[in-house]
Amino acid sequence: MRRWLPCLLAYLWLVPAQGWASPDPLRSIRILHWHHGDLPPHPACTTWATQYRAQRAWVTAAHCVAPDERFSIGGVRVFVVRVDTDVDIAILRGGPSAPPLFVAFGVPDLRRAVWSAGFPFGHREPHVVGGLFSGVDRDGRGLWGLPSAPGMSGAPILDAKDGAVVGMIAQNECELPLWCAFSLGPPVPALRRILFGG
Repeated sequence: MRRWLPCLLAYLWLVPAQGWASPDPLRSIRILHWHHGDLPPHPACTTWATQYRAQRAWVTAAHCVAPDERFSIGGVRVFVVRVDTDVDIAILRGGPSAPPLFVAFGVPDLRRAVWSAGFPFGHREPHVVGGLFSGVDRDGRGLWGLPSAPGMSGAPILDAKDGAVVGMIAQNECELPLWCAFSLGPPVPALRRILFGG
């Protein structure tokens, strides 16, 4: 018992620090609204809840936000606290309460089944898409055989088996604002470095 007790204690300390796998990840995926002047809030991107430095936070793509702009999730104000343009990740504080999504520890195997949900073209209801992990491109971005469209930037990519976050949609290769068959985005190591690496 003494041999495995330290491992158990480390596991129990680490997992709650970043959130357990949510039984219903769709509860943790929301629209990020952009506020400009007196205009009505405009759907900007997709965002998802997790833990950042032991506190609730929301994650989206860095190209969706600017520190001097106003944003909200579900009508509740959020504030940009960190932006990393190199890997296209932004962290926001505030917003509504939601179960934090668990971020996986490693890169998935090739052809691993994954799924995502986001709000393409500003739709109010989430669209769910499925696909496979295709590998990593020459720039270190995750390549996913996963359909995406404008408005889905920031959407988490989840393992189809256990619901853990294994990546995030940041862009696709389509030049027109249409559905695209492939998605690109930061893989798990980049997400973990930003969220848990300081």
